[in-house]
Amino acid sequence: MPAAVCSANSRLSPLTICLLRYARRSFSERQFHIGTGSLRTGVHMPAKIQSLMSRTRSICIASSVAVILFLPFLAPAATAATMSAKDAQIIAKAIGFLDPSPSGGVVAVAYDASNPASKTDADAIVGLFAGGLAEGSNSVTAKAVDAGTLGDGSGYIAVILAQSASADKVMAAAKAHHIPCISAEASQVQAGTCVMSVSSDPKVDITVNHAAAQATGVSFQSAFRMLIHEI
Repeated sequence: MPAAVCSANSRLSPLTICLLRYARRSFSERQFHIGTGSLRTGVHMPAKIQSLMSRTRSICIASSVAVILFLPFLAPAATAATMSAKDAQIIAKAIGFLDPSPSGGVVAVAYDASNPASKTDADAIVGLFAGGLAEGSNSVTAKAVDAGTLGDGSGYIAVILAQSASADKVMAAAKAHHIPCISAEASQVQAGTCVMSVSSDPKVDITVNHAAAQATGVSFQSAFRMLIHEI
């Protein structure tokens, strides 16, 4: 293989390297009679060279198959939640500071049914709660719920706004069921359309709108209020 190709090997995929080797081998086959192992001049190809070429071909085939099979798993995730795994853990802990404190339960993740990206984000957030997150000795899970039907259900211990979900609809449901509305957007809490915002990047920041909390009939333990920014 030319020196330029060899020096670039670290930047080439296994499949590309194999194709280059195949091209080189094809060129060699024009010089050798592979079936008879002889040059056109009648000189026999050494057995070691034949063995080496055979091993190289096998490695190339195996490498190509591996690339095809595992490439999907090496690719980055197509969609990420607007909330991180750390945000979800903070939410689970914060729910434990409600007064009275629930014995675990399900958090509704509200989305806009007319917006596919909103549903995708809701599903991603639900995935952050997979298996249940610890809230004291209890466990908190999540379920994606259409924001338009959220008011019809009960039994949720909190509701999270997914991307593009209607804050007004979610807040109305939160008031009806006396549960906290939680968002990744601090602006929604500042506007009073959600009770609590959570962010862990670059540092943990929990903001609670006191008036919105009162409007939903939600209160937190004194110990938690010392850890948050209340407006």
